[in-house]
Amino acid sequence: FFFFFSSSSSGSLNDTKKLRFDFNCRKAVSADQLQKVEAIVRAQIEAKHPVHCKVVPLASAMQITSLRAVFGETYPDPVRVVSVGKSVEDLLADPTNPEWQKYSIELCGGTHVPNTSFAEAFVISEESGTAKGIRRVTCLTGAPAKKAIEDGEKFAARIAAALKLAPEAMMKEQKELEKVMKGDGEEGEKLVCSVYLKETFAAELKRMHKLGSSASAAAGNDLIKAKAEEAKTTGYVLSFFGFFWIFLDFLRFSSL
Repeated sequence: FFFFFSSSSSGSLNDTKKLRFDFNCRKAVSADQLQKVEAIVRAQIEAKHPVHCKVVPLASAMQITSLRAVFGETYPDPVRVVSVGKSVEDLLADPTNPEWQKYSIELCGGTHVPNTSFAEAFVISEESGTAKGIRRVTCLTGAPAKKAIEDGEKFAARIAAALKLAPEAMMKEQKELEKVMKGDGEEGEKLVCSVYLKETFAAELKRMHKLGSSASAAAGNDLIKAKAEEAKTTGYVLSFFGFFWIFLDFLRFSSL
């Protein structure tokens, strides 16, 4: 499913809750790249590609262009070839065809779905480094992926609604949203959604904080100006009354 053409697999894990994929890469995968990978995988799921498996001689399998194999791994002979979208017979009939670059082809003895549509949905929920030059993506499929997509949409809606609030209310909601992102909310559950969305959300929360702070500062300045104007007006009034009493004293002494 993964199309890091300049990278190779460094191991993987599949269980009932998630899938994990390690690959060599010199730097972290950007949010934009992760979004593109998600789009590619989802397109493969929607295409409902059949998954083909066949045990063939190792030498024949290694001739297939774009074949994915774990570096340093020792494979048996014969070996099991798994191809998503193209039959192994077609691959062996024309092993150097550059068209095979568009397909996921690997040596694997594990369990696979018979069709990509069985995955139902796909989300890259985490991206991290495990060692120097090795990156790891943790992904979800099926019901967990669907929930992650739904939760991401709900969180985005909360941010959009918060941006329309008055500054004080917006700042309060911004703090609550940050707690959800970190898993410190009332329910204690950390937001699980696409990695690229998390980066977008973090930027929006930062912008929200800046807007709220600016609005609060502006309101504070307006209050200071209002108080200054009030003090100025009070000063004028006191000055007037002071002059008025001096004038009365002048009249009283003039009449003596």
